Amino acid sequence: MNSHKIYMPPPSNWQDFQTLVGDVAILKYVSESVQEYERQGQKQNGVDVIAESINGDIISFQCKEITKGTITKEVVDCELEKAKNFVPNLSVFFIITTSPRDVHLQDYCNKLNKNGGLGFKIYIKFWDDMIDDINRSRPLLVSSYKYYLEEFGTREKSPSVFNSSSLYSAGIYR
Repeated sequence: MNSHKIYMPPPSNWQDFQTLVGDVAILKYVSESVQEYERQGQKQNGVDVIAESINGDIISFQCKEITKGTITKEVVDCELEKAKNFVPNLSVFFIITTSPRDVHLQDYCNKLNKNGGLGFKIYIKFWDDMIDDINRSRPLLVSSYKYYLEEFGTREKSPSVFNSSSLYSAGIYR
């Protein structure tokens, strides 16, 4: 694990964001089971990435790249309705977004889980959560943000892109 939290910007397009979500899922679930689900234009029932846990639970991820603001309860509800039609039945449905953390959406999802009736659990994860996951895996950090780190290292003329004083001065350590 990295001793410092490195802040990276979200990917610049939804395709790279979806791939990054899959890369994080590989760290947490049965790696051979993780796959991007669908191709552009196909009906995918609210699922962009799918995985299986070690106990056989079906875990799904809906990726929402947001460039301004945050997603709304209406978007959450719309994606939930789609996910209800996914076969096989889901155990856990994650909405992963590039937007900043929003306590109102977290509370909303917690309330949905408490009330039950969905047939699966819903969780919302924000870009800050993704950064935490990426920072827990040095290989993922380097592979996903190699060019970002290389460019930073070049500008700083640092022998190491992980030089802590250079990273602090650039504001990517928090």
